[in-house]
Amino acid sequence: FWWSFFPVVLASAVAIVGVKAYNPRYVAVSQPIFLLLLAVGAERIRARGRTVAAVVLLFLLVPMLAAWGRQTFDPRYAKEDFRGAAAYLERVAGPEDLILQQGVNGPLARYYHGPARIATYFAVYFQGADGGREKLRELLDDHPRVWWVGSRLWFEDPEGKVLRWIQEEGKPVGRWDGPGVKVRGVAWKEGAE
Repeated sequence: FWWSFFPVVLASAVAIVGVKAYNPRYVAVSQPIFLLLLAVGAERIRARGRTVAAVVLLFLLVPMLAAWGRQTFDPRYAKEDFRGAAAYLERVAGPEDLILQQGVNGPLARYYHGPARIATYFAVYFQGADGGREKLRELLDDHPRVWWVGSRLWFEDPEGKVLRWIQEEGKPVGRWDGPGVKVRGVAWKEGAE
């Protein structure tokens, strides 16, 4: 019981009360192991007492069902739709455009196979004397259009500075919203549409 159920039940209890979002993506690989442990452990516990086995099963299965329900039906917990964002960007972004993602390298690049270059803007850039605007201009100035990509989990600009700066100096040309991911297109240079 202690080595198989207690850590899982404890993690599930902490998650279900909202201390940490119970996101099944992080345990999806190990859930089959948990279910195997559940089967083996339930059989052993059943020999000692059906009530204990039923309680343990309930404490383990209820959070797993809640997590599955959240991931399936609640967009706040759904996996970020980088595939949808990549498909949209492949349709609209040209070879001279720049895709600017915030805070993370990798998730978008895994699915995007279009001609535009992907750059990442990190929170550390805000520490400059100008708050990071010069670094932003360095990234954007050679590109007629910029496609800003913000992700719910990887977002490192809670005040929305970067998107606001881009939109102040450019003209909106497109937008896409998916579960956990937003894309905003801005014509950065004069005449770019």
